[in-house]
Amino acid sequence: MIDESRMIGKGSKEVEGGVLRHRPLAGSLLLVALMAATACVSNGKYQLALQERDDLAGRKSALEAQYAESVKRGEALAQEKESLSGEKATLEEQVRKMQADAAGLGSQLAQREKEAQQMKDTYDSLVGKLQGELSAGQVQIQRLKDGINVNVAQEILFASGSAVVDAK
Repeated sequence: MIDESRMIGKGSKEVEGGVLRHRPLAGSLLLVALMAATACVSNGKYQLALQERDDLAGRKSALEAQYAESVKRGEALAQEKESLSGEKATLEEQVRKMQADAAGLGSQLAQREKEAQQMKDTYDSLVGKLQGELSAGQVQIQRLKDGINVNVAQEILFASGSAVVDAK
């Protein structure tokens, strides 16, 4: 019969009092071998991972810089918008005043056009009624800027040597 309590051999196991124990050296070697087989990454893969990490860090920095620039640009645009809003309000007020002025000037123009038409009608009426006297040179009619000037010869109004207006 074999004494199992002292079994030392190829498996590097030792059984003492029914408890299985590993030898320290053999267990360490087994652990190192297991780690080497499963946990190691090839140097090429490791270098690729480092390169990817560096690329991502660079991209992150670039995006952070872009973000900071965008924030500054947004603030500048907000200030410009505020300034333009103030300008817009001022210009809208000027437009309202100009429209009110234009309405007033339009009514003045309409009034002046009406007066000018009345003056033209009066002038045309006088010319029509006094056509005979105009061709005889006894009356002169002039249209002026602000009215009509009618010059009448003395012979029409007064008889020769008389101070009384003739009824003609």
